[in-house]
Amino acid sequence: MMPEDGRWGLNITNGSSNNVAFNNIILSKHAFRGSLTLDEVSMATFHAEANIYSDRISVDDGSTVISLSDWQSLSQQDLSTVVADSSDLFEIPGDNYYPIIGSLAENTGLDIFYGMDAPLSDILDETRPWNGGYEIGCYELAYMSIAEEEAQAVVWTSIGANDMVKLIDTNGNLVYEGLKKDISLPSLAVGLYIFLTQQSGKVMAGKWLHFNTK
Repeated sequence: MMPEDGRWGLNITNGSSNNVAFNNIILSKHAFRGSLTLDEVSMATFHAEANIYSDRISVDDGSTVISLSDWQSLSQQDLSTVVADSSDLFEIPGDNYYPIIGSLAENTGLDIFYGMDAPLSDILDETRPWNGGYEIGCYELAYMSIAEEEAQAVVWTSIGANDMVKLIDTNGNLVYEGLKKDISLPSLAVGLYIFLTQQSGKVMAGKWLHFNTK
């Protein structure tokens, strides 16, 4: 996301050649400058697809602006690229750029384009692709169905005394982290807790209703 006083999002000029751009979200808040600027020489060997842009592109090194539709007709590039606003894509635009479930970024990216493979992990090291396709942008949406979440759940009594656990209260506060056997039950408030533990190399979760302080 380029700020109101920012430059072009992607600047391919000065005769730069053989550039490839796919699976990117390139937005701009600038009133004139937009997502992409090229010059005539650079445009000849530029290849782009499956991006999300602001609707401002330049093919004369930033002197004038055309729309995405005009760019697609002129270049035959970015034919699956779409225009969107940050509020259509992100959980909290300007603060949290994790994509919204069901947004234009979900499962619309490419696994390979112009001989280049999409990365197999995102910026948080989440495996890509997830749930059927690549997300456009730096984050891969990794979420499970209710059935999948239930399959990942464990019960409190199945955790060994020497297993590491994290306890989280209903307000989202981490109240304990350590071995299960070291939990001080008298000092722990009665109530419902979410717990996390690791079994067979996987992080597992469950619910524990604590009502006995002895």
